[in-house]
Order: sequence, then C-alpha cells, then structure tokens
Amino acid sequence: MGFRLSWRSATLLVAFVCLQVMVWNAGPMIVNQLRDHSSVLQEGHEIGISETDNGMIAGGSSTDHGEARGTDTLWGDDRTGRQRRRPAAPSLSLWRRLTNTLFASNAKAAGRSASQPLPSLPCNFAVSKQGEPVYEKESEINYANHPLSAMRPSNQYTSATPSAPWPKQGTEEELPIVTVITATYNPQARLLDTYTLLASQSLQRFEWIVVNDHSTQLQYLDQLRSRVAGDRRVRIVDNDGQRGLPSARNFGFKHVRSKYLSFLDDDDLFELTAIEKSVWFLESNAGMAMCGFYTVGFGAKNYTWVHGFHDGPANIYDNKLIVSTFIRVSALRTSTLGGPYDIYDASMVGGMEDWDLWLRLASRGHWGFTMSENLFWYHVRSDEARKKLWPSLFEKNVEVKQSMRQKYASLVEHGMPDVSIAEMRQFERVPGEASFTNPLQPRCKRIMIILPWLGNSGWDVFHINLVRALALDGWLVTVVCTMYNPPTSTASRPLVMQYTHDVFTLPSFLRAVDFPRFIVYLAKSRNIDKILLSSTQLAYELLPFLAKSLPNTAFVDFVHSEQDWKNGGFLRYSAINARYLTKTFVSSSLLRDRLHQEGRELGSVAVAYVGADIRATMRRDGDKYSTRSKLNLPFEAVIILVLGNLGAEQQPWLVTDVVAETLKAVRPRPIYVVVLGESPQLISMEARAKQSGLSSVFLFGGAATNAETLEYMRAADIFFMPSVAEGVSVRLYQAMAMSLAVVASNVGGQDEVLQPGCGYLVHVTSRYDESIALYASKLTLLAINQQLRITVSNNARKRIETMFDADRLMAGVVAQLAAASRSALPLEDTQHPAIYYALDNALRETKDFSDIKMVELKRRLPPRQGFGAKVQGFCGEYSTDVTRWIDGLLTGLCDENLQNEDLRHLHDAAMYQCGQWCLFRLRQQDGGANANANANAHNVKQRLPHHEGWVFNGACFNRFGVEHYCHQQFAHLRPKM
Repeated sequence: MGFRLSWRSATLLVAFVCLQVMVWNAGPMIVNQLRDHSSVLQEGHEIGISETDNGMIAGGSSTDHGEARGTDTLWGDDRTGRQRRRPAAPSLSLWRRLTNTLFASNAKAAGRSASQPLPSLPCNFAVSKQGEPVYEKESEINYANHPLSAMRPSNQYTSATPSAPWPKQGTEEELPIVTVITATYNPQARLLDTYTLLASQSLQRFEWIVVNDHSTQLQYLDQLRSRVAGDRRVRIVDNDGQRGLPSARNFGFKHVRSKYLSFLDDDDLFELTAIEKSVWFLESNAGMAMCGFYTVGFGAKNYTWVHGFHDGPANIYDNKLIVSTFIRVSALRTSTLGGPYDIYDASMVGGMEDWDLWLRLASRGHWGFTMSENLFWYHVRSDEARKKLWPSLFEKNVEVKQSMRQKYASLVEHGMPDVSIAEMRQFERVPGEASFTNPLQPRCKRIMIILPWLGNSGWDVFHINLVRALALDGWLVTVVCTMYNPPTSTASRPLVMQYTHDVFTLPSFLRAVDFPRFIVYLAKSRNIDKILLSSTQLAYELLPFLAKSLPNTAFVDFVHSEQDWKNGGFLRYSAINARYLTKTFVSSSLLRDRLHQEGRELGSVAVAYVGADIRATMRRDGDKYSTRSKLNLPFEAVIILVLGNLGAEQQPWLVTDVVAETLKAVRPRPIYVVVLGESPQLISMEARAKQSGLSSVFLFGGAATNAETLEYMRAADIFFMPSVAEGVSVRLYQAMAMSLAVVASNVGGQDEVLQPGCGYLVHVTSRYDESIALYASKLTLLAINQQLRITVSNNARKRIETMFDADRLMAGVVAQLAAASRSALPLEDTQHPAIYYALDNALRETKDFSDIKMVELKRRLPPRQGFGAKVQGFCGEYSTDVTRWIDGLLTGLCDENLQNEDLRHLHDAAMYQCGQWCLFRLRQQDGGANANANANAHNVKQRLPHHEGWVFNGACFNRFGVEHYCHQQFAHLRPKM
C-alpha cells in the first residue's frame, strides 16, 4: 500500500526539514540565547519589549533600553525613585531573537563574510507612552527619568558591525576610538544594565573593558559573558594583581588601545550621546587633555552637579571633577607613577584616588573642559554604604585634603595649568573628514533638523511639534543647533529629548571650524537621507559643501517669514540656494508666491500652516479665573497680553502709546497689560510707561517658557501683536486656539489664518499717529464690549479646530518629507550662491569703500564737530538709528549728576562698540612692559564706578549692573582690551 502525503502535510514536512538544517547550523548559538534568556528571567528581567501607541511591538533585543530590572537593580521608574515592576512578556522577544539568530546563521552558511555590513534591522523605534521632558534644572528634574528609563524614547543606535573582530595589526581607523573601563567586585544585575547602556550609545566605536576584581559571586559576570559573546566591543578580564579599585583600574589600563579613555562604575549612567560628544570635544580641541560634563546625582540623594574644570584653583581644595571624565590616553601615559600602567595610586583604596589623578595630570600641565549639559547620572549611595567603601571621604577627609595640598604644593603656589580653548580665527584652516567612522544600522526613516537653537519663541514650538510628529511616525530624528546662548537657547531642549536622544548643540562641545565635518559625520553615521534647515544662516551657507559631501541626501527647508535683514532674510537664503533644495516649506501662500517670483517652481514649494495643538490649548470654564489667582492677576480687569522678544518687529514703543490712547476711551474700566519677553528695547518701553503714568497698568513678566505663555493666555482676554513683520506667528495660532480676542497687524500671511469675525487685523501704516489710532480703536471696541469679545474668541477657537489642528497639519508635512528625495541639481538654472556670499561679505566688511551709495551718503552726512565728528567718522552715520544713537552720546547720561563722572568713559566705550544699545565699560588688563602705565590703568580702574556699562533708552544713557538684562544676555559683546 503506497504512502501519500496531503499538500498540507508535505508543506509541514519541508518546513520541518528546513528548520532542522537551520538549527543544525545555529545550534550552539540558540542554546546560548536560550540560556541567556532563562537566566535573565530567573532574575525578573524583561527582554526589551515596549508597546507603541498603535499596539505594535517596539523592542526586541536584549540591548534595547526599555529593559525592566531585577529586584536588586537600582533604577526606579517613578518620580520618587521607587521600584516599579513591569510584567515580563518574553515570548515574542525570544522568538524574534531566535529567528534573527537562525537567519544570521543561514546567511553566514551562505558565505557572507564577517566584514560585510549586516542587513538593516527592523524599525523598532518608539516614543514612550509614559514619556516626559528631560528637564535640566535641579528643581524640575524627574530623577527616575534616567537614560534607561521607560519614559525615554527607545534605543536609536545599533552598531552596523558589533561582531566583526578588531584587527590585531589593523589601521588606527579600524580600532576602537574610546575605551570605557569598569572595575567590579561581586557585581549585581545592574552590570547587565551597564552593557545595555553602552550598547545603546550613539558612538559605537568603543571598547568596554570589564575588570573582575577578585569577585567571589560570579552569577552576573557569567550572565554578562554569555550575553556579550561575539560582541567585539566587550572584553572581560580578571585582575591577577592587588585587589582594590585603583589596582583594578590600572589592570584595565594595560589593555587599552584607543586614543581616549573613561572609567564608569557599574551603577552609574551616561546619557546616550555622552561618549560621542566627549570624543568629539577632544578631537576638536587638541590642547585639552580631559573633558567632563554636568552631572545628575540620584539614588539616596537627588541633586545636580555643575562644577568642573571651570572652577580652576578650587579643584586643589576639593574634588570638583567626576570619575567618568574622558581623558586622552597620551596624557595618562606621561603621568603614570612607578610602572607604565600605574595611573592610580594603588594605596588609595579608601577613596580620593580619582582626585589624586586629576591633580597629578594638572601638575604635568594637563587640564580640561566641562560641557554644560547633564550627560552623566551618578548613583548616590547611602551614607552608611559610602563610609564602608570610602572611609577617606569621612573619617580622614580633612587629613586627605591636607595631604593633597602638600603633595601638589606647586599647584597651590602657581595655580592650575593655563590651558584654554583656542579662539577661532578668520580663515583658519578647516579640517577635512572626521578621523574615524561610526557606522550605525540603517534602521527606520532618518532625518536631521538643523536649527539655530531650541529656545522659547513661537517657532521653537513649531520645531517641537515637528520633532514630535516625526517621532510618533517612527522617524529617528537628529537635531543639530548651530548657536548657543544659555539658558534661553536650550530652553526647549528638554521637550525635544522626550522624542529623541540625538540632540547636539555644536558650540557647547565643538570649535566652529569643526562644525562642517561634524554635520557630515553625523549624516553618514546615521545613514541620514533627509536634512531640514530652519532659520539657520550657517546651514544655508554650508549647503554647497553639504550637498557635495552628501550626494544621496535630500535637502529641504522651512521659511517662516520674510524679513528686512539681508533683503528678505531666510526667504532670500532659500531662493539663492534653490539648486540644492528638493523642497521648501513656507508658512503661508504669500511666501510661496514670493519664492515663485524669485524663480522657484511652484511644485517645489509647499504651504505648511503650523497650527496649534488643540488639546494643549483648550481653555475650560473657570480656567481664566483660577489661572489669574495663581498668577496674582485681578479677576475683574480686562487683561491684554503682549508676547514676543520685543525687538523692533514687535514695536515695543508703539504698545505703550496704544495702551495710553485706549485707556482714554475705556476708563474707569480696569485694564492691565501683561508683557512677556525680553530685549534691550524693553527698558525703554518700561521708561515710556513710567513717563506716561502707566507703571501700574503694565506688568512685565520677562522671558517665559511655552508652558508659562499658555498659562498667561488662559488668564487673558485680548491678545495684542502689532508686529511690522511676520510670516504667520505661531503665537497667533495659540492665542486663537486659547479663545482670545486678537488684535494684530495685517502683515505676512496672517490674513490667511485670522479672518473677519475671528479677530481684527490692522493694516500697517508708516504714520505713527495713525497706527496708534487704528490699534487703539480695535482694543477699545473689545475692552468695552464683553459679548463681542466672547463671540470673536469663540469664532477664533472654532477656526483653529476646523482648519489648523497642528497634529493634522504636521502629518501632512511628515508625509511630504517622506516623499522628498535627492534629484539632479539644476546647476544651469540658478546663479551660484557663492556670488551672493562674496558680495554680502564685501558689503559687510568694506561697505564704505565698495558701495557707490556710500560715496553719495558721505557727502550728505549731518555736520558734526568735536566728539560727534569723531564717532561719525569712526562708526559711520548712514541710518536714522545711528543718528539717534550718536545724538544720545552727545546728550550723555540721563542722570545729570553722573555726567562729569561717566561721560568720558561712556565716549571711550562707544568708540569700540559702534551702534550698540548696551555699551560695556572698558576694562584695563594687568601686565605690560610699562609699570607706570599699569599703575595709571589700575588707578583709573579704581576710580571707575561700580557698574558694568550704560544702556541707551532712545534719548540718553543709564548705568546698568550685573543683574541687568544687558549684562545677562550680551556680556559676550564686551570689548577685549
């Protein structure tokens, strides 16, 4: 009797045979995977599973960051740091690991060499449903929101070749660029988390040397050995010398073969970009031997540590540096003790051994820099545990400090090494490509967004919304900021880091000369094929270089508005770089038409209305008065809100005069004006309010975050924005969404959003008195008619809900970004931007001698004599603003009692600070060949009043001190004498 299989049975048999063959090839690897999985489960671990908002699995490897910890693990998941166990769900993750193992083994059997790149991994990136901003201020930090927390985005970084061996005699480019040494004794489960942390770093060209310091409990070391099998980046070595932390680290140093080194305890954490930023700082600053960063302390105590190399001589009297400082290996090799690997004093087993190392390096002329970003999480043990581990920190603290000062008496006498970052010089040689590569797996959709900074403006809100929309759609987002002016320039960075780890503020760790190659390095490392530019002059001017260096990358930009600056601002930059741009997004159809007039094809320009988050801006009944109570604002008054940085575009002087005119018509009704923002012009606005008797009417709130701005919007009745230039203000969208009655200028594309019945737009006129009357009439109408305010504000909210929901609009932008691709560049169709940059530079640096218009103007200069003629000749006088400024210098001090004391110093300062509203007092430097001259300079300095400079209010100058806005924001403009 013949045997016959059904088609279903035959299919199952074939599948079974294939599976047997695959298992035969991969059997040992599967056993290891199963053993790893079993041991992890026994300790209560989860294998990196997290759910996305749509229910899909977003995890799947033991190195994903969303790993639950065992009962003896230190990381907590709630705000108080208490342990919160998440249910394990290992089966799907285990199946994925097994199938990945099988297919990898099958590919290997098919003959793929180890040096060939691995296939792309599935896109497992997800934004945490429990996500929170990664705050930086001590009072705001959630100390459970550490880099491995489930509140963070999932891991963005996976090495393209983690199992390819380092070559024994390979080139420097093939070797690890940095080494991390962890010395451990009887480690706990957190050692496995340390591996997860390092395997999740953005820089994957590292080597992790784990030194087993005579452990007697090997459970977790064995688990680690099993887990890292085949990972070339990890070596576990057994200390065969003296036991103790200093000796164990010295033993690890024997095995170092990289340029840079750091030490990481097995209970501390790096942010996921910490190693990459530290290495790049040292690459960029050859004169610096070390690099540290701000620290978050968590565990038994919660705090932030903002000390470091910048504390200078204070490091002699206290240990200001963190143990995980990154160091040049070459500096360590010249600063050893007895043997070639003795970088730590092996006798200092009770603590302070790292402080001794820092001071020894300093005594050999090596010093460093502290990055002002929280990149390190230091686990704070209880006092009892610290006393047991490091008695020198407690019982012998005073003696150890005294011995340090004796040991390094030369530092006490002569101070710390005079090592500083080299100042950027004009036409300094620009380095070529990065000295190392960092290939990451081409996972998911990737995009880089280049911005000037992440501040508090309305357009920063747009950038946050865009990053959020991209991340929720599964994009890996890299954010690059080209400018740094803390704290305002990083105000919204915590919000962005809720959606991506990959945020780089270039001037905080790089010299400007390295910006170009670092951007190219980032794009190549992350396999980025789309770069979006927004309001960044540097990136536009680098476009020819970037386009050539990244031939497969599509460049797109977003133009928010047209400005007077550079004959159109970023709209002009977009127009002259058209040959490099695949797509341009604009905030209004007006800007689209303007670009079309500049020669852009309409198909390459898309209108992207920004809109508002209709959920975050919902104002419920009772919100207004509860918020007024919290902000200490009167319940019965009509509150007018004015927002912006209060520069010339927001016309700060006009605001005061319009309010004065409005009050004439509405009194005795109580009206208050809340002004949010900051700028030098704010000072003159306050002065004008005082002169007009309106000090009690104006409430100046200063700079405000987006959240604080929304709070004030909840409390307000009317939103007033008399700008002379806008695209479509993001604050306009928010005010309408918050059900405010709006009075704004009819500029840019604002009439595309604010239509009749939803508020009032006033046409800008060149006649000042007419502008005051037009704005005041609309404010008066709304102030005296409550029912009209309610109707207009409700209509505004409905318009945002139906037409300008930010989530819906951002989804459209994301879809168009996904479709953007690099196409052939129309080199013949547009003029090369180098023409414009060359002419712009000539007009900026030699305008007086290059522009025929200057020839004409020089013959029309107002006649001046004395100091007026001197400053006119030195600074020029080609605008009404400069004329006003020179007139103010001739008027001198607003306080006539200070005229004799300050006037000469004011005039001296003006010659070095042409046109500046904030004039900083000149400072004499000590030193020089002529002792008498030095003494005279010292006497002059002693006679100078105790203030920082003078601020122009539009008519005359007033003194300001260190607490003043001028000093807080513009101290970098002080001339160096």
